[in-house]
Amino acid sequence: MVRILNDENNVLQLLEGPDIVLALEGNDLIQTFNGGGSLVYGNKGNDILIGQGPRDTLFGGQDNDNLSSAKGKSFLFGEKGNDILTGTNVGADFFFGGEGNDSIVGGAPQPTASPLDPILGGSGAPVSANSIYGNKGKDTLIGGGSRDTIFGGQDNDSIQAADNSSSNLLSGDKGADTITGGGAGDTILGDFDLAATASDNDSITSGIDPESVFIYGNQGNDTIILEKVTNKLITSTEANLYGGKGNDSIISLDNQGGNNRLYGDLGNDTLVAGMATDTLFGGDGNDSLDGVKGSSTKDPGTAMYGEGGNDILVGEGYQLLDGGDGNDSIFTTDGTDIVIGGAGNDTLTAGAAAYLDGGDGDDVLNGSSGGDALIGGAGNDKLYGQDGNDNLQGGAGDDLLVGQGGDDNLQGGAGNDILSGQGGSDILTGGDGADGFYYEDPSLGLDTITDFVSGTDKIFLAKNAFTNLTRTGTGNAVAFVTGEGSIGNSNEAIIRLVGNEVYYDPNAADTSNGTPLFKLSGTITGSDFVLY
Repeated sequence: MVRILNDENNVLQLLEGPDIVLALEGNDLIQTFNGGGSLVYGNKGNDILIGQGPRDTLFGGQDNDNLSSAKGKSFLFGEKGNDILTGTNVGADFFFGGEGNDSIVGGAPQPTASPLDPILGGSGAPVSANSIYGNKGKDTLIGGGSRDTIFGGQDNDSIQAADNSSSNLLSGDKGADTITGGGAGDTILGDFDLAATASDNDSITSGIDPESVFIYGNQGNDTIILEKVTNKLITSTEANLYGGKGNDSIISLDNQGGNNRLYGDLGNDTLVAGMATDTLFGGDGNDSLDGVKGSSTKDPGTAMYGEGGNDILVGEGYQLLDGGDGNDSIFTTDGTDIVIGGAGNDTLTAGAAAYLDGGDGDDVLNGSSGGDALIGGAGNDKLYGQDGNDNLQGGAGDDLLVGQGGDDNLQGGAGNDILSGQGGSDILTGGDGADGFYYEDPSLGLDTITDFVSGTDKIFLAKNAFTNLTRTGTGNAVAFVTGEGSIGNSNEAIIRLVGNEVYYDPNAADTSNGTPLFKLSGTITGSDFVLY
């Protein structure tokens, strides 16, 4: 039966049907019959349309309407105005907000499926699910259970899946949306439209216990948060979080699951690892990757890849940090880390024993108080071992290697290198090229120079520490003698070669050899020394 109402404020309860009801103007209250299958048009006015049966179709029309479905499997269209659309705990409904700032709340899932149900992966018995579309306006959309499909549409929407639900598909579409997932298996898209604008800055948070969650921010400067794990039986969450275009912030709060992957993609992004084992990819742009809260007790722990751009990486313990292309700054605070600068002029700083590889470019590598391995790679690099027994390798290029404290092994490699062992008994190898071996103080330890080439390499002595070495008429920068015994005056200092050891003797008249500086293979003469 077709019923056409007048322009008044009508109250109609259908006792049989299914019927087609067309309201005109006025604020109408219309309730369908229990059998379902009715079609109701609210038209103008602030209408209340109640679908009492299954498979009802309700159109709010213009103005601010309230539509609800009691038994599910119904279609609810808010159309124009700020509408409220509500499902119940029975069946699955299709919601379409239309224009205006709408509020949509889906019903809870049921153990059987209907032809309206979108089934999104998973296994076992299917469940009923809601389909909710906000369209234009600043909408509030709330799911009712698992496997809901919610699209915000245009403008700035608020979307929330049901608590502890799973396998939902949530999309903000256009606008700066706030989206909260339900739990495991959710797919959350900040902008479903790949042509969305850069102003679509979304805030996306997964649900609790976010196993196998997929989140993609797309356009805009998005904030993506992976929630904590509360179920102690979950050992691996394996979530995938993508920032997309824009300057995004991606934060993992996962405290026990791990194996999550965070992708900054395009833009200057900030990625923060959780307490479990995550992998971070900065993508293109100048990114900041923080693994300090990441796993530092497992081996391997959190891994971070800056990729393109001038990135900042900070890690702690049993982690892999790879800057990739660009001029990167990488810091570790504790534990045994592997740090790779990649291409570009990088600065690598270790907080504890670490492996640092600068890669191509003019890099600066700073060791720690532990025993570090520092490799400059190609380029003119600067390597500082700090305390501990360190291994420094300059590689190709004109490098600066400074051992500092500890018994260090310094290898300049190809190029004209500068080597300074400083404290400890160090092993110094210049490699190919004209190398310089620097001594700041005669009392810092006995070094070994393995490949000194007289006439090509030089020994540089700090004249404020090595005093009174110049002797008139020698033609050399220092007074150099071979053999033991007293020679010269007490106010003269000499460099003495005894066997394969070189000494600094501040008193030439003394019979002792003085302070040992280094051992060497090959020959050395007075002309090989330079005061600076």
